[in-house]
Amino acid sequence: MMKSRILLSIILLHLPYLLFSQSITDSVFHRSDFAVVGEISEVRGTVIEDLGTEVFMVSLKIDTIYKQNTHLNFPLQTIFWSVSNLRYSGQNLQEYINQYLSRKYIFLLSHEHIRRGGGELDSLHIIPMNAENHLRAIQLAGEEKIRINRYEKENSCNKNCCFCMAVFNENWFLVRRIIDSNDNNPNFKIEKHRCVKYVLPIGEVLASLPTWGTKYVCFRTKRGEQVKALTYQIGYYQNIICFLHFENVNYYDLKRFEDGSQYELQKLEAYRSGMIWEAEYDTISFPETIPVCLPEPEYIRLWNIYEYHRHFMENDHYVPKYSKEYIDHLEKNKLIYNLCLLSLHRSLDVKIWSIQALRRLNDPRVIPYLIHLAEFYKDIYLTESKLENAYQLYLREISSTLDVLTNCYTIIPYGTDHEQFRLIIGLPVWKTKFTVVERNALNAMNNMNF
Repeated sequence: MMKSRILLSIILLHLPYLLFSQSITDSVFHRSDFAVVGEISEVRGTVIEDLGTEVFMVSLKIDTIYKQNTHLNFPLQTIFWSVSNLRYSGQNLQEYINQYLSRKYIFLLSHEHIRRGGGELDSLHIIPMNAENHLRAIQLAGEEKIRINRYEKENSCNKNCCFCMAVFNENWFLVRRIIDSNDNNPNFKIEKHRCVKYVLPIGEVLASLPTWGTKYVCFRTKRGEQVKALTYQIGYYQNIICFLHFENVNYYDLKRFEDGSQYELQKLEAYRSGMIWEAEYDTISFPETIPVCLPEPEYIRLWNIYEYHRHFMENDHYVPKYSKEYIDHLEKNKLIYNLCLLSLHRSLDVKIWSIQALRRLNDPRVIPYLIHLAEFYKDIYLTESKLENAYQLYLREISSTLDVLTNCYTIIPYGTDHEQFRLIIGLPVWKTKFTVVERNALNAMNNMNF
């Protein structure tokens, strides 16, 4: 008798821990559309009753959102909770929900729980809120985020690279000396080194010899990123006597090595101005246009690094620019930054074709750019314009593409006419679905022997 009382006291002592020690199931978390910390504040009765199944309207007061694939009303969200007598044998099915009152839980929900049809919830989807489960939910939500590395490249330098060591320690005299000594070495590629984030190429140069050009190199150093301007003499021409002369168009000689952050921004701004002029010149006959969202310098830089020197021909003839055929070529060659920058064009058809191509390519690197478009156009209305229908289609293409790229589903209330509302409620969700990953100098120097 004494032993049974001791056993009973031990069980009662540890009962709260046993009841609230359930942990999150990883597969259930990843399959869910929402993961939130909340407390049931009210159960408002049955909305559907059919053959032993009742659907209750439950007010959930949300405290924390770990993940969401569509819009949630924060902090109070109504969910539709279906309870079957196959799951609960009591006379009153609402008692199954009442057992979760007055305590915070982690709810793993799906889209059906925010629709009137409702969905069931069991112990795998209702997890006790504690420090361990909280940290695990944060970790699982982080694992689901799309990681975007815009400057991902191949590194071929060895573990004892003296060039990377000089860059890391900001020994610019040695860095310049190494670059200058390899001006005409085809095997020396600055962009292949770990401590180089990107190289903005020289671009077009004059046809006469000699000429000069500047490229911009972003170095990763112990104090952060630094952009340097490298100015080269390109080619030489030496006249001896009369018609005797020597020339070499492939000759490079480093002349200047200096800070180039401001000069790089000026070059990117010049590129952007040229694109705007070209797009406006192509659409000069358009009687009516919509406001144009100017791209950030970051995307001008990415276009210049990865896609600047690409030309398109079909049967030995250039494809007419800004045509559907041209956009098809961009899509075929997966030139996502060219497609992004077509948003500068004032033709809505060109804008729509380019967004549709980006959706089919499904490249996550364009997500930040599309979010930039969504933020720009969400407050612009053309209610009295002849372009209103095409404009609404363009906004719908932006939101649909972001839904596809981020695996979301943006729902707007029935009867809402303007697609701007879809952008407004979708933006907070899309922004949580990705993270931009940038390597720093310490990451670049890992596994190197110095």
